Amino acid sequence: MINNLHLKEQLDIIGKDIIADIIKELLAADKKVTGSLINSLRYEVLETVDAVLLNIYSNEYFDVVDKGRKAGAKPPPVKAIIPWVEAKGIKFKGSSVESTAFVIARSIGIKGIKPLNIKQKIIQDIINNKTQLIQQGYTKDILEDINNIIKYNK
Repeated sequence: MINNLHLKEQLDIIGKDIIADIIKELLAADKKVTGSLINSLRYEVLETVDAVLLNIYSNEYFDVVDKGRKAGAKPPPVKAIIPWVEAKGIKFKGSSVESTAFVIARSIGIKGIKPLNIKQKIIQDIINNKTQLIQQGYTKDILEDINNIIKYNK
């Protein structure tokens, strides 16, 4: 079995870069109101019997922000909008926070939300700029294994 130390090191670097890139995209799109989405982002490099994986984790809300919401779609749950309304300090005159969140949720259902397509940008960046890092790490691991086999068989 190949020792994947260098590959895991490269995936660790890529994982850090991906989280930083996602945060940069979210901040540029002004998607940091409560901070819960950004604070939920993390990555993990896992080794299984037959693969080394880079998993990126976030709360479920990331998919909504990334994919957007089509106009005319079902409105988001009011409960999900309340923390955002509170963090923004928005309250329509003469309305409660819940009423304000209801109106905003209804508006989102009618107008939709523009997608950010962060996942696609990240995947493109990996394809264009990071595959060489993965290849370098994997190549180092294979060469070290070959050298160890040669030493062992002498």
